[in-house]
Amino acid sequence: MQVPNIIIIGTGRLARHLLDALANKPDCSISIIGRDSKQLKTLTSLHSGIEVISYSEILPGSICLLCVNDSSIAQVASNISQKDCTLIHFSGVESLDSLKFSHEHSAVFWPIKSFGKDNAVNWGDIPVIAEVSSEQSKAAIKTIQNLLTCNVYYLLAEQRMQLHLAAVMVNNFSNFLFHQAFLWCKKNELPFESLIPIIRQTALNISNEDPAKFQTGPAARGDEETIAKHLKLLHNHESLLKLYSAISSAIQNDESAVI
Repeated sequence: MQVPNIIIIGTGRLARHLLDALANKPDCSISIIGRDSKQLKTLTSLHSGIEVISYSEILPGSICLLCVNDSSIAQVASNISQKDCTLIHFSGVESLDSLKFSHEHSAVFWPIKSFGKDNAVNWGDIPVIAEVSSEQSKAAIKTIQNLLTCNVYYLLAEQRMQLHLAAVMVNNFSNFLFHQAFLWCKKNELPFESLIPIIRQTALNISNEDPAKFQTGPAARGDEETIAKHLKLLHNHESLLKLYSAISSAIQNDESAVI
């Protein structure tokens, strides 16, 4: 049985994490394409047997993993003249059409994960959203899934966009609030680390339950006196005051419906 020929296109964080997971596996052949020669040298020095190739050297039947910025996906796809291959991008918001316009066999493989620079990645813990254009591209997704041992959910494009919005809420928005709390603690010489246990507890609470079940605090219990005291503390911080007021109001008016 012929091993799959996998081409990683890009040299950023995602490319590095994929190389870490796929390199030296006996059941696939890995090559890499990238514009940054310094990064290419760094990545190939970390793993033996990784060949640097050009777009013109992509072989028929290859699986091309486009680890590039969303705005570059269509351009990179157009650089691949080999049509008998499968193109896969990793965006949560870009349409499959950004690949289909140039290649019949294309797919989306969106890991619901923020990839850090140095943190090790356990792909088995990462849910992945997939969308495919053909049976060949579905087989390519299955190949990558088996190599990474991750869980894959097949959704339509609109569903993927809706889930991406939800991911922004729970990840980016919450991290912004953590940052605001960090700055507030720093300004007032308070130990931010004392908040870490309650942050962890909040995340654990909602693992298998509706988060509304665990909503506590002054807004949830209608404690206007405490809310007023908090707003007074924020009177010189207009943007944070508006944010506190808006979220408190949303909690008070929540009737378990999307607002």
